[in-house]
This record gives sequence, C-alpha cells and structure tokens, in this order.
Amino acid sequence: ETVRAGTVPVLGNSFHDRNVERFKHTLSSAMLVSLLAALVALLVYAGLFICVPLFQIPEELHSSARWFVFLMGMSSFLTVAASPLVSMLAVSERMTAFNFANLMMRLSDFLAGAFILYAFSKLSPADAIVTSGTLYTILGSIVLFATCGYAIYTEPRISMRLRFVKLEEAKLFTKSAGWNAGANFAMSLYSKTDTVIYNLFFGLFGSMV
Repeated sequence: ETVRAGTVPVLGNSFHDRNVERFKHTLSSAMLVSLLAALVALLVYAGLFICVPLFQIPEELHSSARWFVFLMGMSSFLTVAASPLVSMLAVSERMTAFNFANLMMRLSDFLAGAFILYAFSKLSPADAIVTSGTLYTILGSIVLFATCGYAIYTEPRISMRLRFVKLEEAKLFTKSAGWNAGANFAMSLYSKTDTVIYNLFFGLFGSMV
C-alpha cells in the first residue's frame, strides 16, 4: 500500500503529461524503487523466518511455520515489486479493470482463508498450514501476473529498461511515499503488534483471540 500510494501520483503526473520519453524514465524508476522496497520486505520476512522459535509455537509446527513465512515473504515480494504495473490501471483511468483486479486479489485471499477451515478438519495442522500458505501464494500470484500482463498488453507506452532509470525520478517516488510509509507503518503496528504480544504471553490461543 505504501509503494502504491507513492507511485500513483508521480506516475499519473508523468503519464498525463503525454511525454513518452519522460514516462519511460518515470516508470522504469518506479520499478527500481519498488524492487528495492520488495527486497526490504523480503528482509523483514527473513527476520521472521529466523525468529519462529521465539514465538510460542509447538516445536512440531516450526517447520510448517517457517514454510508459511517463506511463502508470505515471496508473495509480498512479488506484490510490492509489481505495484507500479498494477497502479498503471488506475493511472490510465481504467478503473473498471483496476477494481476488478483488486476484487480478484481479495477473492484469492478469501479462498485461501476459507480453505483453512476445510483443511484443518481433513489434514494435520502442519499440512494444513503449508497447504493454505501455498494456495494463498499461488492464487495471488496468478491474479498478479494476469493483472500485470493485461496492463502491459493494453498500454503501448509501458516500456521498462534499466538504462531509463533516473535518480531524480527515483527521489520523487521516495518523497511521495515518505509520509504514506509512516502512516502505514503505524497502522501495521496497530493491527499486527497485538497479535505478536498475545502469542508471546498466551501462545497460539492468544493469537486466535
């Protein structure tokens, strides 16, 4: 959300300027900034991967928990890295396609979540965790790749090359995303930190509550 909020205004300004060369530089710079942000997200998940034993999780579920964290990390990496292409649907004012893509992403999340209810009654907890995480990542990736492919296919001005990257354009994205990053980080702490605290003090039951 932070990367998307930072890219839409800058990409929109460049796209509607009708300067094809400038837009090439802007989009390529946005992709590089998003890739760097995706790598940062991957590092955060790597930290969680290492810290799994610190949480109150039964030892027999450590391997499954690590696999789940790995899958979520890959999913986040792809989502953040591809965010400029997804944002292009909004930038080019194809709101029907943009909203449909978001609906499909939420639907894939729902299907993966609904599968958990089924899986835990049919599979062992370890297998259910791995299977639900795999399903979440696969469905989300399919929707993401389809959305990016549609954006590239329907917008001829999309052209990304490393040689098009400009430091000035990259700085615009970091400035645009700066305040959004602070707000989203605070919201993440608000909505996620309590789950971590509950787990540390009350175990898996606390996480469920």
